[in-house]
Amino acid sequence: TRIGFDHTDLLGTRLFKIAVEKCGIIKPGAPVLTTSQDDEASRVIREISAYAGAPLTVLPSSARVEFAKDRTVFAFSPGVGQNAPVRLRAFGRHQAENAALALSAAREFLSRGGRPTTARAISRMIRAVENTLIAGRFEILRRSSPPAVFDVAHNGEAARALAVALDDFARVRRTPAIRFSAVVALYRDKDAAAFARGLTSTKRIRDATVVVPPDESAHAFHARDLVSAFARAGVRARYFPDAARAVGDTRRRPVVLTGSFRLAPLAYARTR
Repeated sequence: TRIGFDHTDLLGTRLFKIAVEKCGIIKPGAPVLTTSQDDEASRVIREISAYAGAPLTVLPSSARVEFAKDRTVFAFSPGVGQNAPVRLRAFGRHQAENAALALSAAREFLSRGGRPTTARAISRMIRAVENTLIAGRFEILRRSSPPAVFDVAHNGEAARALAVALDDFARVRRTPAIRFSAVVALYRDKDAAAFARGLTSTKRIRDATVVVPPDESAHAFHARDLVSAFARAGVRARYFPDAARAVGDTRRRPVVLTGSFRLAPLAYARTR
């Protein structure tokens, strides 16, 4: 999937180095499937694949992604027969990209294992993907008004994808004026400025409350520096020491909880 600035405490802060580390999964002769990447990451993938003699396939971005209520719909090219529609329970354009990559990898696995990629096999793969819902990936916790969304985006690229998904969500719900309060918990090894820029890139965020999840060390999470990053991005922000109360206070307005899986207990307990 897309390579971004993640786990920088271990992988470093240069995209080139992060891509090299992640390409350690590439094995001689084994097929490599990926999606469109930043130019620097793409170059690393191409060069390491060539060196390993690993055939590389770069999937194009889904040309057309539609939404039916809270489902994401796109066409998958199975290589046999006509394009097949896929209706994901997961919401978001980035979900379609990831699902297409997963389906392509499964098709490649069957093919290299000598199993026929028949229309029936493709249909079973698609049904499996359609019925998959990953917790914390644009998870709609409260579908009635006001909506609540939980997404564990924790770097700039993922935060930008979340912002685009919030825009699409507003369009599908026919609520063009809707803006969300964000409750954010972000580990200190993440880039606070990049995260704030990504989340505010579509101007769908009204304000942000930065918290430290219960039973976590305050030293492990961003606090006032993340507040400052949101302020520089043009969004009113505050640090609030009581995370449970901060989440509970959002029951009467649209909210997105993001930045860490550590918010999950509060997200599930206090937004429904």
